[in-house]
Amino acid sequence: MSYLLFLLSLLQGFSQEQKLKIDYDLYINGLSLSKWNAEMFITNEFSVFIWNNTGSKYEEIESEENELELTLELSDSIGTINYYSKKKDSIITRTIGFENVKILQEKRTHITWELHSETKTIGEFECHKASCSFRGREYQAWYAPEIPIFLGPWKLHGLPGLVVEVRDKAGMFQAYFKRFSQTDINLDRYLNSLQSDSYMSIEEYAEAQRDLGEELLKKMKLSFPREYNISIDGIKQDRLEREFN
Repeated sequence: MSYLLFLLSLLQGFSQEQKLKIDYDLYINGLSLSKWNAEMFITNEFSVFIWNNTGSKYEEIESEENELELTLELSDSIGTINYYSKKKDSIITRTIGFENVKILQEKRTHITWELHSETKTIGEFECHKASCSFRGREYQAWYAPEIPIFLGPWKLHGLPGLVVEVRDKAGMFQAYFKRFSQTDINLDRYLNSLQSDSYMSIEEYAEAQRDLGEELLKKMKLSFPREYNISIDGIKQDRLEREFN
């Protein structure tokens, strides 16, 4: 098949302009369930996973009838980026706050995946089941051993084959493979956005995420109509990354 031939050429070496593009449907269940088109670009030296930019969101899942709905957007034209460097085995993340953009650099976490015997066919691929605990969430993934790429959506790397589907047990994060393509797209706009004189550490990032959660709860209260008397006391913050040790 053509995509397998292309993947073999990937392993043998790319030109600087040549990239493998993988599209995913990405669902994030924050204040509301949002559906995004996420893109992962892979070269010999790095991969870039791009999501949460203003041009990639194409569906807001409606809430139940008569349910009060609140949406606070944290996105911009570039979006959230997870850049993986093969040479440094590290990840640089661009994340969006209410007032500024934060750039985090961390060593890639070598996730301890449990490989299961269960298999199922997804599209053209025979996929194998795997599960793990990562940053305070339990994930179940389906990966394709015939696609010899250890990468996956977001930071969920390390399986012996491309991650085709993955979700956490709570349903906050879900990603589903859509297609492969070959591209010579110029990624400089995204790569330049990752430049920083001082990258945040994982400890600083964890603290910033806690502060963001507290500010989010405050803005939630201000966003409700005046006739609603809303207390944020006791509301539990829920983030994609709950733990950082």
